[in-house]
Amino acid sequence: MFFFSIVINAQNSAKVNYIVVPTGGSLEKNEVIVKGKLRVDGIDEELKKLEYELLIKNNKSFFSLFSALDINERITRMAKIFAGRYDYYRDNDKKIVLKIIDFSGEMFNVLSDDNNNWQLTNETKTINDYLCYKALIEKKIPLKKTDNTVQVIAWYCPAIPLSYGPKEFGGLPGLILELQDDKIIYLVSKIDLDSKIDIKIKEVKGKTITEDDFNKIVEQTHQNNLNAISK
Repeated sequence: MFFFSIVINAQNSAKVNYIVVPTGGSLEKNEVIVKGKLRVDGIDEELKKLEYELLIKNNKSFFSLFSALDINERITRMAKIFAGRYDYYRDNDKKIVLKIIDFSGEMFNVLSDDNNNWQLTNETKTINDYLCYKALIEKKIPLKKTDNTVQVIAWYCPAIPLSYGPKEFGGLPGLILELQDDKIIYLVSKIDLDSKIDIKIKEVKGKTITEDDFNKIVEQTHQNNLNAISK
């Protein structure tokens, strides 16, 4: 028990990097995208240039896009839209998760679900030599009227007792090493559990708002823009 407590204390801080890959191996050949006639030529290669970073310290975490090479501005922007371009802040003590969004020149901290309604399974697989377990949860897609839920699949590692992961997802009995969120898979590329690493969680600024209220602002802004165009 003493040894176990030492391990947990040593792992109170961590720096985790994730790469992204398309679910099924390709967005360019994804059936839904092809049917929608969305121009995504070159996006598979562009996704390989994205890297995300998860910082963990004192029961808080910050997930953000760490690097992206903007060689082709349009396709890089598309890659970020699919893989995620927002920051996420989690405070496990206060049980809050914030999606940090820059919308129309204003910063919003949008309250998200803390994702504790996971369905745990006994299915396992090894990721980077770590034994991981599979967990499932349903995610609602904002502003979509029909077929507005997707199943999210997480592979978490109990040997690393940190209840964090990519984007807004966490709350599992172990660090999420792989996460399938709709058309994108986040896969761990590096884990630094050195207790001596200097980690600073960014201060969250701006107004805090519920997801429903933020979606109303988005819809109203879009309607105002359409009205302005039609005049």
